[in-house]
Amino acid sequence: MVRGEVPARQSCRWRSAGKGYRAKMRMHDEPNRDWKNIFQLWRENGERLLFIVARNSWEVASGSYLVVERIEIKKWPYGSAWGRYHYYGKPSGPQEKIKVVGTYAWMFLMPDDPAHPKE
Repeated sequence: MVRGEVPARQSCRWRSAGKGYRAKMRMHDEPNRDWKNIFQLWRENGERLLFIVARNSWEVASGSYLVVERIEIKKWPYGSAWGRYHYYGKPSGPQEKIKVVGTYAWMFLMPDDPAHPKE
């Protein structure tokens, strides 16, 4: 393969997106959001469960969010959390351990937030 050349199977994958493919704006493009980890959001919520969060790379408007159902703190502000992922506004499966809960890439979705999913 020549430098700069794209492997055949990768180029097919990109071409398969077709002309109608459009990249949508992600939430991390919004500079006025306050990104925190899930444990900080849990504390701000009065340490109450169930609450809804979204990651900075998800498209909330299309119904991608996470309902946090269980928290275990190991050393503040880190630990483990469990919840249900939702895609297109519907649960994607049973409760599971949430990955990357300690990263500062989450936001709390309030019921009056325009990005909050409507159920």
